Amino acid sequence: MKQNSEYFLTPLSFLVKDIQSLRLDSKNIKNIPPYFKYLSNVKELYLNGNSIATLDNVPLNVVLLSLNYNGIHKMLNFNRFTKISRLFLSRNQLQELPEGSLPCTLLSLDLSFNSLNNLERTCQVLSSLQKLRVLCLQGNFFSLCKIYRDYVCSKIKSLSFLDDIEVNYSKLVPFDSEAAQIMNELQLEITFSRLMNLNARFSSDDNYE
Repeated sequence: MKQNSEYFLTPLSFLVKDIQSLRLDSKNIKNIPPYFKYLSNVKELYLNGNSIATLDNVPLNVVLLSLNYNGIHKMLNFNRFTKISRLFLSRNQLQELPEGSLPCTLLSLDLSFNSLNNLERTCQVLSSLQKLRVLCLQGNFFSLCKIYRDYVCSKIKSLSFLDDIEVNYSKLVPFDSEAAQIMNELQLEITFSRLMNLNARFSSDDNYE
């Protein structure tokens, strides 16, 4: 039987109007059908392993939204989801977080294993989420830096857990101008590393010609 989005998302919303949790992982979904927005009782929506490129028609009342493994390159705007508290965006290809792209209602956010490379900028954006308690950033370029954990916890002071480890604020290392210099050097190293990888990729492609 052919497993595609047309088969799994037939318009039977009148039969599933009372469903509160919906899991549609790995169903080759690119665009969410219009009738989905009428599923107002859906509180948890799992769309992992698809190719979601837009949030159109996602029920506005969702409390949990999981979009892991979707190949997302550019951050989507989640601000219209005024009730969402848990957002999962792990294993995508995000490189930056635009200001104002995340709702202030978030309690838990997973951005692990993306391509985020500017720790200072990332913390600036996330520090505005005053209710944020649980954050995952491991697997991004900057998580390799030895001061990564202390830096994040010192900038996002609402956190209780970072990368599944409880935050102990009494043991945080204070930051000064030297730490800022380390962050600048880290940014340069990441940029240089990415350029070298890109150059190696082009060189490899040339060898096949």
